[in-house]
Order: sequence, then structure tokens, then C-alpha cells
Amino acid sequence: MNLYEILLPMANNAGHGMQSAHTDFHAFLIDHYGGYTKGRPASGYWRNGRGIVIHDYMVPYRVACEPTAWLKIVARAFELFPDQEAIFHAQIGVATIEARPALPVNDLAAIDQAQERHNRLLYECYLSGQISEEQWELHCQEDKSLAKFYATRRWPK
Repeated sequence: MNLYEILLPMANNAGHGMQSAHTDFHAFLIDHYGGYTKGRPASGYWRNGRGIVIHDYMVPYRVACEPTAWLKIVARAFELFPDQEAIFHAQIGVATIEARPALPVNDLAAIDQAQERHNRLLYECYLSGQISEEQWELHCQEDKSLAKFYATRRWPK
């Protein structure tokens, strides 16, 4: 399974909001692929085939699925956003959905080990460039165990 991202516009080329298209896209992803992660809207610029610079506000969606499923998702996006000249999408990497192992409520050592694995995975993503330094710092600020994990190791960036 791979992790993909697609950026979809908040408005059509006439400037009208596309909330209903986003609602339909949400339902499509849930109904057919089990879920998605929606990011914060972002501003972007690009030059179209006629040389005109276009400014869009876009919503990023991340979906973990197989490559053949991804092609169907992109096709559905073009159906729901029909006036788009192009839609940006990318394969971000390999995705794994790992179920939490059953832990006894009082097994604090197992919980610590799970947290350690989580912290190590995040750090490896940071080292490999899969998450930016800004994202890494935000994770450290939000998760004190991650900040402590990083501080106790002297691993080079």
C-alpha cells in the first residue's frame, strides 16, 4: 500500500466555492477506501499551458491505498472538479496501517515500548526527509515524550 496526496481547489475557475464537491469527495473516499486525512488549506501558484500564472487555494487529502485505487481516486477528482486544467497529486511513500497490539491495562512497560517504536519511526521519517524540520519541531512541541526521546539520543541529522 502507498500513501498518496492530492490537492483539490477550494473554488472553481469562476471563483465559486466547491464545498459540495469536497463533501462528495469525502464520501467517496470513506465509502470506497475506508478513510483519508485532510490537511489545512494551502495557497499555491502555478503556470498553465498558456503561460498564465494561476493562484489557487487548495485542500490537501492523503489516502493510503493501492496504485490502481489511486488512479480511480484521481479520476473521481476530475469528475467532481470538472473545470480544473490540472490536478496535482503525488505518491508520498509506502504506507502501513498497524493495529495496536492488545495490551493489559497495567502493562506500562509494553506501553513504553510502543511509545518508543512510535518515536523512533517519527525520527526516522525526519531523518529521511519524509517530514520537514518544521513538522518535526511541531511534533516535539506537542509530544513531550518525543522531545525527551530526541534529547536522550545524540543522533546526527
